[in-house]
This record gives sequence, C-alpha cells and structure tokens, in this order.
Amino acid sequence: MPGRLAAAAAALLLLGTTPGSAQQVPPNETWRQFDTEHFTVTYPEPMAETARRAGLAAERAHGLLAERFVEPPRGRIQLLIADHADFANGFATPRPFNQITVFAHPPMDGGSISYFDDWLELVITHELVHTFHLDMTGTIGKVIRTVFGRPPALWPVFPSAAAPTWVIEGLAIYYESHLTGAGRINGTWQEMVMRAAALEGGLSDLGQATGDSPVWPGGNRPYVYGARYLQHMAEEHGEEALAGFARSVAGLWVPYLMDAAAARAFGVGVGPSWRAWADETVERYRLQAAELAESAPLTEAETVEASGRLAGQPVPSPDGATLAFFRSDGVSQPQIRLSNPDGSGARRLTRANGVGGSLSWGPDGGLFFTQLEFSDRYRVTGDLYRAGRDGSVERVTRGLRISYADVAPDGRRAVAVREVGGSNELVVVDLSSGEVTTLVEADADRHWAYPRWSPDGARIAVTRWERPALMDIVILDRSGQVETEITRDRAIDNAPYWTPDGTTVIWSSDRTGIPNLFAATAVGPGPPDIRQVTNVLGGAAHPSVDPLGRWIHFASYHADGWHLERIPFSPGDWFAPHPTSPRFDPPAPGAEPPPETPPATEAPSRRYVPIDTFRPYYWAPYYAGAARGTDMDGATRTVFEPFVGFLTGGSDLVGRHAYSLAARLTTDASRFEGSFAYNYAGFGDPVLGLSMSQVHDAPTRTQAVSDQHGNTHEFFVLERERRVSLSSTFVRQRLRKSRGRAPHAGECGRERRPQAAVSQFDVWADSRLPVFRQHPAPGAVGLPRGWVARLPERAPPPRDGAGSRGARAHPRRRGVQRVHRRVVGLQGAGPPGVRQPCAGPAAVDWRSDRSGGPPVSLRHR
Repeated sequence: MPGRLAAAAAALLLLGTTPGSAQQVPPNETWRQFDTEHFTVTYPEPMAETARRAGLAAERAHGLLAERFVEPPRGRIQLLIADHADFANGFATPRPFNQITVFAHPPMDGGSISYFDDWLELVITHELVHTFHLDMTGTIGKVIRTVFGRPPALWPVFPSAAAPTWVIEGLAIYYESHLTGAGRINGTWQEMVMRAAALEGGLSDLGQATGDSPVWPGGNRPYVYGARYLQHMAEEHGEEALAGFARSVAGLWVPYLMDAAAARAFGVGVGPSWRAWADETVERYRLQAAELAESAPLTEAETVEASGRLAGQPVPSPDGATLAFFRSDGVSQPQIRLSNPDGSGARRLTRANGVGGSLSWGPDGGLFFTQLEFSDRYRVTGDLYRAGRDGSVERVTRGLRISYADVAPDGRRAVAVREVGGSNELVVVDLSSGEVTTLVEADADRHWAYPRWSPDGARIAVTRWERPALMDIVILDRSGQVETEITRDRAIDNAPYWTPDGTTVIWSSDRTGIPNLFAATAVGPGPPDIRQVTNVLGGAAHPSVDPLGRWIHFASYHADGWHLERIPFSPGDWFAPHPTSPRFDPPAPGAEPPPETPPATEAPSRRYVPIDTFRPYYWAPYYAGAARGTDMDGATRTVFEPFVGFLTGGSDLVGRHAYSLAARLTTDASRFEGSFAYNYAGFGDPVLGLSMSQVHDAPTRTQAVSDQHGNTHEFFVLERERRVSLSSTFVRQRLRKSRGRAPHAGECGRERRPQAAVSQFDVWADSRLPVFRQHPAPGAVGLPRGWVARLPERAPPPRDGAGSRGARAHPRRRGVQRVHRRVVGLQGAGPPGVRQPCAGPAAVDWRSDRSGGPPVSLRHR
C-alpha cells in the first residue's frame, strides 16, 4: 500500500513539470502576459510584438472555428509563446486547463509544415482546433467534471483525447489548411508521401494508420492519412459533417467505436469509406504517373544511399572525391557519413543530433555542420561545428542560434542564419574566432534559409520567405543586397546550389505540384531562364553539383523515405518546366490584396502571475481495500480497515511551481496516510524539492515468538514510515544524453509495531521479546545521486547508461534500521553501432537489518 500511494503522488508531480525536456519552457525566464477576449497570452519579455500578433491571430482563429467547427470551450485559454528552441513546434492540452504552447521559430526547411502565410497564424489555428476538439465531452464526462474538476484522464472525462491520432490530427490539419489558405492540405509534402506509397508499396490500411509504427513514415503516418481521409469525407459530405463527427466521438458511451461515430456523421462507417478512398487515391496517382511519363521522360537516377527514412544534404568535397551527407535509418544513430561519389566505401564520420542541419566543406578538407544542442537545461539552440577527416569534432560557436551555414571559398568565414525572436537574420561567422556579424537584419515579414556562396565568393544564393507565402530563390551581393530574384511565387523554392562555373543555380521546387530540381542562370542580362532538371514521381530535394561538373547528387523520395541518388550533369537534357500547379497561381486581377502584417493588439501587459494557473483544478478519489493476513491457524484476520482519501496536484503554466498532495484515512479513523511534494524551478537549474509522507504497511502472516517465561505470542508486525526530504537537482542536458546530480537531505523514521492477531486493538508487546528489541532507526539521511543516460532514436529502452545511489543513516530513534545501497548498470550485447533488441539492468542490493544479519543478494532482471 505505501508503494501505491507514493507512486500516485509521484505521478501527479510529474504531470506538473518535466524539467530538462525540450517541451519544457524555461521557468526562470522573465515572463509577461496580457488578456484578449478569449485568451491569456504569456510570452518572454523581449517578444512583446510577436506575442501581440499571436493574440490577434488566436482571436481570429477562435471566431472562425466557433463558426465552422464546434462550440468553443468555456473560460479563458492559456496561450504560451516560447522562443527557447530553434525548431518549429506547437502543442495543446485540455488538462488541467486549456493551454496552447507555440514555438516561435518559423519552419524554413521545406518540410511538411513549411507552407504557411504566417507561421504564428498556422500553428495557433492548428493547436486551437485541438483545444476546441479535446475539450468536448459527453454526458458522463460533464458529470465527472462537475464533481471532480479536470483530472488527468482520457475517456470519459476527455473522450476526444482517446480518439485515434489520425482523427485528432486529421481534423486539426483540415481546419489549419482551410482557415489559413496554406497548411499541409494545400501544400505538396503530404501528397508526395501518399503518391510514393500508392505507386511503390500500397497505402497504409486503417489499422496501420491507427497504430504506432516505426516503419516510415513513422509518426507522420496519422497526420498524413488522417488529413487526406477527412479532406475526402468533407468533399463527399460537406464540412459540417466533420463537426458532426467530432461531436459523435465526444458523445460515445463506449470509447473507440469510430465506425458508429462515423456512421452518424457521414452515413457510412470508417472501414468501408477508408477502403473506397484508398482505392480512389491509388487510381488517381496511377493516372498522374502515366501523364507525367507522357509529358517528359521520367528521371532515371543512380542510387547512392538506399537505407531509406532520412538521407539528405549530399555535398561533394572540394576535390570531388568524397561525398558527405546526413543519414538516419532508424536503426543506428543519426550521423554524418562520407562515401565515394557513387556511394561505395561509405563510413560514419561522426554522430549528429538529427539530420536537419547543413553541411559545407572548407577548402582545407574540414567539414562544417550545424546541429541543435541544449545550451542549458531548457534551451535548445543551433550552433556551428567542424569535423576533421578522422571524426574529431570541434565547436565553432556556442549558444549563438546558428543554422544553415556555408563556408566561403577563402575558408575564413561562413554565411549563416541566426534565429532571432520568432524570425531570423543572415549573418557572417568568423571561423577562427566564432564572432558573428549581421549581414541582413531580422524582419518579422522575412525569413532566410540555405545560403550558398558562389564559387568566386562574390554572391550568395539563398532561400527567402516573404509574406504572403513567397518562399523564393534570390541572389545577394556580398553586402546582402538583392541582385536577382530567380523566382517569385507561392511554391516552396528551396536549397539553392551553384554550378562550378558560378553562372547557374540549381534548387528544389514544388511549383508543378511535385518537388523537382530546377536550374536558372543567375548572372547576365535579362530575366532568369528557368529549366526543369528532373521529372520524378516521388520528390527531389537538396541538389549539389560536384566541382568537376560531372554529377548532380540529390535526395530522392520513395515509399520508405529519402534516398540519395545522382544523375549526370547534362544541361542539354534540361527542359521547359511543366505547368505551375493552380494552387500557386498569383491572385487574379482586382482580387483582394494579400494581408499585411496584422496590427498588434493593444491590451495592457503585466508581470506573469503563477497563481492564476497554479491552483488545484481537480481532485480524484482514492481507495485501498482492507489489509488482511492469516494467523498460524490459517484463519483470515483484518489487520486494518480500508483507506479512503483523495489525490490532487498541479503546476503553473511555465512549470515554475509543481506540487502533488495525497491523503487517506482508514474507515475507522485509526490510521492516516499522506504525502506532499513540491518542486520549485524558478532558478532554472537547480530544481528544488520538498517532500514528506507517512505510510503504513502490514505483513500477510503473523509471527510467533516466545518470551522469557516460555509463553508464545502471535502478532502481525505493522510498520509505519515517516519521511521528510529536501532535494536539489542539477541537470546537464544534452540531446543524446543527460547528466545530473540530485543531492538529498532528509529525515526518515521506520517503526515496527506489533498487533495481536486475536485482537482488533493495537497493543504494545513486551519490549523484552527478541523480535521487538529496540534498535536505532534512520534519522538524517544524505542521498547524493548521479546519473548519465543516453537517449536512443528508436530502440527498446533502455539502451545504455549508468546510475548510482547511496544512503548514509544516523541513528535517532527506536525502530528497525534499513539501509539500501544499489548500483545499476545497463548493458547490451551485439556488434557495435547496432541497436540491440534487448538490454537489462543488473543490480546488486545490500540491505542491513539490525534485527538480524545482513543478507546479500545478486540478481539480474
């Protein structure tokens, strides 16, 4: 029973805050907030203008969703704008209050969420759909919420949160796209995934889309299939049917009956309609493939790297003899690899924190790359590194938020992108000192990515995003002034690369509806002459040309992910571009002009007040049955009566304060158990903790002992433990592993107390009985603890790591002392570099019980 109570209290505390996670915003930030009609917007003090634009976008989305989706939730919604991570993200939860967290970093990588008119508008709309949807509940849920508040549970309290991910994310993507004019349905990334699956391996069925599989496209599967299926259902039955489907799911008396909910909303179950949609989708893409083959020869490329999942950024060395690229195959850790230009002789150069960085060779043969890393316990920032041919890595910048770096031909500097408060700017990095100079200052209406020096170092080709949704290739001079606009349209034009003679730029564009490679003259009089380089059925991205002008390497999309391929560098084979997809057409003459940057709301701001979200939002009943045991005659006896009580807990919005509380009492009011824990993260690192508890435990059988007179006594030996503890947890957080120390100091007392087996009343036994001899119990306890754990990409946890824990006790009061020391090591078996299917902890326990000898056990589990 004490284990159950302690576990419940610990779980509640963990619900409040997760320090060290990239999802956890810095609780020691200087936060401010203001109110709009339906939101409280909280933001870091330097991001006031961004936060006010976010508040306006949130109110706009709220009005549209209330009109076109379902009824809005009651009460104010907490909107948290964060700038502690150099990657794009957002998430929402209805527990214990409706809250949305948005990472302000714009997604400029050309991936699934890069098609946006305004990043804040897109992500807030998406997460607000979740808030409207997940807050819905049925009759049972309304009753529970009325009595208990908003406990951390799914069905029936928050039944929509128990729906399959494809339902939750599919609805959000549908409305994100139809309410903003951009988004994933209007973009081409999801179509690319569906088209490749339909033509190469077959679409995922309903069970596969509902489940959680590491097979590509992995976690993106429910997003892609859910959005496309629900888009189809809206086209067939009208948008209002989607709202009806959401209401039906929330009102289910038995969870997971998606067919019944769909039948009420669409008139047909999910299974039959899914199969019909899948068949129609496969046929449509087969017809498209035939049309593409008739319009121009399909590109036949030579495979360089075929492990699938994620391979990209192929960059040839200055002498053309070596190809560097990122790879993450889902088996080994993400890494930078080197190979011959044809892919032979491939080897790992170094591990990488993901594959979203950039690669660039220096003239001396060093390879410069950018990657994300924790700069403190909470902040994840990009920086520039250099890897030698021997795999050694040195850091060029530290905590400067650098991405998309390219080394100049002279090898002394690099042009790069630096993240700045919800936007970014172009900078030049001195490679010897790490100093950064601004080239083009940050602007909320302009973002940058993938800058590349021309071979003579006189120009920079770069991806530039401008409102509304104009992601184009432009040429800058050394001072950052625009010389040439290669493109100007709503397509995603990305990742430019120069030909060796410096006259032409090759890049990836989805202007035809399929990502392909294009080329254009970058110098000379007249407008750029754009030619199409590839005609693929999947997608083509991240091109590069070797210095000898022989090959174009690029990332090629297939049903199992991104491969690396190459084609000959043959400008004579390039052709006039296919027609531009209608989705990217410019506005018709006389149409309403595109929106400018929305004006900021003028609501007064105030200092962040934790108490607004720190209060308890729920309580949960707690019950444990009576403790029973057997006496020497085999008769069942009640040791103590059932416990009844409650649990609660919570955390403020930014995770500065977190607490849990549990209390329960036996029905005869003879025994009390309880626990309280509180964490304070206002210093950032360390996190301070206070906890206290009292628990009871009872054996399942009696003990019989004889006194000095030869009389036998039979007892249930009860235990009561009281603990008070203070802790301070320091963490050195890294993306691949985490190190920490958690020194503790506290008071622990354990008391053994006899209860006669034939009596319902507690009685103290004769202290002269040997089993109840008085002994010292732990008093002040010091628990310095340390750990290091590596975080694998995809493997059965745990992979590897080590930990240690020690305890030192000082006698203070009577009872029975128990001291437990434990050392744990995790070890896998098999060839190096390969994730193991199993790993287990080996533990050595040493226990000291001063009522008897010190048993020693060695166990493997």
